[in-house]
Amino acid sequence: MPSHKIKLSDKGFKTLSTDFFVDIFAVLILFFVVLFSLFQQTNVIFIFGVFLLISIGVFIFYRTRNGYLYPLSYFYQILLFWAITPPIFLNWYTVPIIGIFLFGLYYNKNIIQSIYFPMSLYLSLLVTAMVFIFGKSFLYKELFSQDSASLYYFIDHTNISGYFFRANQSIIGSFHPDSFSILEKIGYFSPLLVITLSIRQKNVLLDFILLIGMGGLIFHFFGENLEYLKNRSIVLISLWYLIFAAPGRNKGFSLNYSLISLVFTGVITLLLIRGSYGFPPIMIPVTFFIIQSILYLLTQDPNAISLNIFKRNRLK
Repeated sequence: MPSHKIKLSDKGFKTLSTDFFVDIFAVLILFFVVLFSLFQQTNVIFIFGVFLLISIGVFIFYRTRNGYLYPLSYFYQILLFWAITPPIFLNWYTVPIIGIFLFGLYYNKNIIQSIYFPMSLYLSLLVTAMVFIFGKSFLYKELFSQDSASLYYFIDHTNISGYFFRANQSIIGSFHPDSFSILEKIGYFSPLLVITLSIRQKNVLLDFILLIGMGGLIFHFFGENLEYLKNRSIVLISLWYLIFAAPGRNKGFSLNYSLISLVFTGVITLLLIRGSYGFPPIMIPVTFFIIQSILYLLTQDPNAISLNIFKRNRLK
């Protein structure tokens, strides 16, 4: 039985699979990665503490009002949101707003789960959009500093993974270190997080096949810039898999839908690349999860589609 189907009884958790312990291990590893990064950047540690308290409050509210919520899945998404969002986007203005949105998502029921789009990615895109819309001048002033006399640290572009929300191009010039998320900063070490989720009992081989497909699409996306952006590619693949295989997310969803989503994502990405449209690399996994969410919604409505593939794999 998958970890997300662990049932809470009067005697506590009834565990029927070692996947539960894999989930625990994955959450702990991610927590220590985030915590270690925060101690190296103390200016956001208090903001993280406030956000964590808000998240705990939302979790308790949902449990008392609406019923059971798998805690490992919820807090994994909270930690992953913090790990993939650049610190420059996280401040005393954006975090309370994100807390309000988080409360709205869980006020009545788990809306994110009903559409199958990952909460961590949704919140990260939301806070990024807020900064770009309401603080664009501030963003570019702080994010890219070419002044050698400035107080900002300068990072060699050949030694960093890149920036999730920047368009597909080589990294040139100097960057404020806060523009890189925790996952981007750990660079080549990010596959270690993937390993924690790839040791489950079931579907290891099938996940590996999907991971190869993800890798092929990402490496093709960077194309001629691959020599400079190898690290960026590896981190983006790791991000994709960390969200895809998150505790409680896969919910028995057939691999067929994931492969279909990957194919459509590949087609859309190739069309955009050939059209010479510059778009942030984060949009590749976003496109994948949007397509997967649509397929998931179709499987929930018996009258939505009549293809045999959906009939055979419709969730019960």
